[in-house]
Amino acid sequence: MLDYFTDGGYAKYNEELGLVFVWFGGHRVHIYTESGEEIECCTRGDLTRNSMTLDEAVQTVDEVIADSREEYERSMAI
Repeated sequence: MLDYFTDGGYAKYNEELGLVFVWFGGHRVHIYTESGEEIECCTRGDLTRNSMTLDEAVQTVDEVIADSREEYERSMAI
């Protein structure tokens, strides 16, 4: 499944959340379910530049995963 998303970008699957986090370039990180449905996207980075670097994208994906994990844990505590 990651092969589909990594064409020209970066993707990381988080098994715990069952989500795929994808950067295609630019400033957006897209979040997909395991079935490929996009459920959210967020914009990060310095918008005065055309795009994040790959290193920035990797760091951003990791941050978005951490944020999503925290949100998931809060929702399970209710």
